[in-house]
Amino acid sequence: MREFEFPDVGEGVTEGTLIEWMVDSGDEVEEDESLAEVETDKAVVEVPSPTDGTIQELKAEEGETIKVGEVIVVLAEDGDESGETGKRESKDDGSEGEPEESGSTSVVGELEEEGDEEEPAEDKTSGKVLASPSTRRLAREKDVEISTVEGSGPGGRITREDVVKAAEGGESEEVGEESGGGKVLATPAVRHLAEEEGVDISGIEGSGPGGRVTEEDVKEAAEEGVEREEAVTDEKEVETFGSSGQRFAPEDRDFEKWGDVEREEVSGTRRSIAKQMERSKYTAPHVTATDDADVTELVSVREKEKENAEEEGVKLTFLPFVAKAVISALRDYPRLNASLDERTGELVLKDYYNIGIAVATDDGLLVPNVKNADQKSILEIAEEINDLAGRARERELDLEEMQGGTFTISNWGSIGGKYGSPIINYPEVGILGTGVIEEKPVAVDGQVVVRNVMPLSMTFDHRVVDGAYAAQFMNELVTHLEDPDLLMMD
Repeated sequence: MREFEFPDVGEGVTEGTLIEWMVDSGDEVEEDESLAEVETDKAVVEVPSPTDGTIQELKAEEGETIKVGEVIVVLAEDGDESGETGKRESKDDGSEGEPEESGSTSVVGELEEEGDEEEPAEDKTSGKVLASPSTRRLAREKDVEISTVEGSGPGGRITREDVVKAAEGGESEEVGEESGGGKVLATPAVRHLAEEEGVDISGIEGSGPGGRVTEEDVKEAAEEGVEREEAVTDEKEVETFGSSGQRFAPEDRDFEKWGDVEREEVSGTRRSIAKQMERSKYTAPHVTATDDADVTELVSVREKEKENAEEEGVKLTFLPFVAKAVISALRDYPRLNASLDERTGELVLKDYYNIGIAVATDDGLLVPNVKNADQKSILEIAEEINDLAGRARERELDLEEMQGGTFTISNWGSIGGKYGSPIINYPEVGILGTGVIEEKPVAVDGQVVVRNVMPLSMTFDHRVVDGAYAAQFMNELVTHLEDPDLLMMD
């Protein structure tokens, strides 16, 4: 037997909400087959099986918060004869395994290729549903009970086309006993809506196939005043807001003494952001340097290329140009493309450039990053930024897309801001804030002329970088922003 723990998915994620089990006790599973869908504060992810085997016990309930390292499922591995439990994942040398690096198979998103979907034909008779994670997710989105779909792929594997045909053909009924057995049938999006509306989803009678709860059901329940199930308030489970390491005891303040107030529950994502911000500010001494860049020529270049980009279906903003300029400056000033390993006291200089883009969403600030941005053209970076930002707002990012960043850009200029003091996306060393481009009078060769000026604000970790080094980086950044030919050469 093997007890499988909720894996360490990296970069500050310590827990998640189990949205939906994709298997039941007694199911046979293969290595890397998705077991459950879990929503963390950063993304909705699918947790894969660590081995081939049979599900013996599911150790967590849907809707329950599970911690990293907590046992969530017990598996009987192929060939098991003993009834012993407690075998945990380990390395070949017998030592207890370390958490996997990001990008490994600890968590998977919808990354399977069509060519990866083949499985042995004999598995078709085992009673197991053969389908990739993306196919299972599509089935849930279309309210199709995947076990009723006839697979046309190798070995009876169900393809995305099979799900679409089943949905169009009306084969989307959920099995009645599943909806009648106490399990709430609802997609993560519907569950999230119920949470936002303050509605107890378990008290809603679903109008969808098989009793599935739909968005319309949630909205109707909210209008009728269905009350949310009272939250658990066990003192051991209550965390002080924003406390990554509580330094000051919270005070009991009587805010109502001075007048009427309204109280709004803070979301889990907002709490996680608060912890990350506090950790960054208390760990890294923040210093912010500001400068201006005369981007008149860049404005002209972008205007010319904007039309060509639109023909390619890409929205071209100034961000890709800024990203390219940042990479050029980072090459000359690599300590800003680094992280401080506090355990060893070493500075880790990175030979890759994963540029984070801060995206404002309804759930808070998310920072996906463009991987290997130095190897991509301005148009490719633009396309990827648009894609990441769109999926960030829809909470459809894979966790890996938010991991491994080396330097972050935050563009508050898009909403009219000028200067600011951005907080470092720890454990990075620097973050750049870009302000709104405005026409300003500038002295050029003894003459006052009107130029397009972009305000720049860069915060850096003073443990790693001194002010002079940061100023030199900013000078190099401004040079590249003011001369678009340098960007094109890069």
